[in-house]
Amino acid sequence: MSDERLRIAVFGAGGVGAYFGGMLALAGEEIAFVARGEHLRAIRAAGLKLELPGGERTIHAPASDDPSDLGPVDVVLLAVKTWQVRDAARAMAPLLGPETFVVPLQNGVEAASEIAAELGETRVVGGLCGTISFVVAPGRVRNVGGSKFVRFGERDGRAASDCSPPSSAPGCAPRFRPTSKSRSGRSSSSSSRSAASAR
Repeated sequence: MSDERLRIAVFGAGGVGAYFGGMLALAGEEIAFVARGEHLRAIRAAGLKLELPGGERTIHAPASDDPSDLGPVDVVLLAVKTWQVRDAARAMAPLLGPETFVVPLQNGVEAASEIAAELGETRVVGGLCGTISFVVAPGRVRNVGGSKFVRFGERDGRAASDCSPPSSAPGCAPRFRPTSKSRSGRSSSSSSRSAASAR
């Protein structure tokens, strides 16, 4: 298995996007955030503050309201509100390289189809997540425990991945590791489990 990191953009740095993006950053992945307003300004000024059951962590990562500032990435985690999915899919064009794919984190059945309608079927996998996380102040997100997971896979059922932390883990850091070729010719992600320390 390669140790090479993937570049992951989190489009939407609210409770869900900031939590999973932050945990991925703590696990050593290369993360960039698409955010806006006071939340963006706070992240740029002092980093993203994650309040976790095991303590507070600060994540310093590139952040912008303009996806072109962040350049092409390997994976986009889409964490906007359901009604914002189509507009976000159109706006993320600067993040897309030849093999970039998008993982929607909305808990609904329509997000992946809406992304595919804008970007093409090979650009998107099915995805959903679980976390109890929310913005408590600009640049600050609180997680209050409970179940934390990301599940994603090919929409035709050929592949699936899951990240569920051990019950004792303070947070979940899904690890995107290329192991096999997908229908588009890029490396797809295998199932793996990883928990980032949040002490």
